[in-house]
Amino acid sequence: MVESLLIIAFNLVISSCACANSAVFAANGREYLISVKDPAALERFYGGLSNNDFYTAGGPNGDEFMDESIWQKEYERAKKYMEKNGYSKNDAMSYALSYIMDYFDMGLTISSRQGAVNEFKEQKTATEGSGDSTKYKPTICP
Repeated sequence: MVESLLIIAFNLVISSCACANSAVFAANGREYLISVKDPAALERFYGGLSNNDFYTAGGPNGDEFMDESIWQKEYERAKKYMEKNGYSKNDAMSYALSYIMDYFDMGLTISSRQGAVNEFKEQKTATEGSGDSTKYKPTICP
């Protein structure tokens, strides 16, 4: 369910970027903010694509990236690595999404805050290595 919320919010920002520059939603006691950081990068990434080119509504696992797409493969690889290394499902999904946003230079960021914290902190996911030996290193920016 959390995965569906992340992808829905991501899709909302992309499909409405001309009207709004962010989407806020909550999951598991944490609020997330997906925002357009670089409109030109978003336009380069999304130019020529429609939602149907990279997004499936109501797929087998809820709303998700298209099966076997480059986005799906990279997202799943990052998410599985983080779950295997002790991250909660929710954290693994949000950090995998932050990785995808940077990896494909989408011009988007994902930030989060928990509880009564006043400000959102941007999430980043650095990598070390490549292919199946890639290590993902999630961080919260100061």
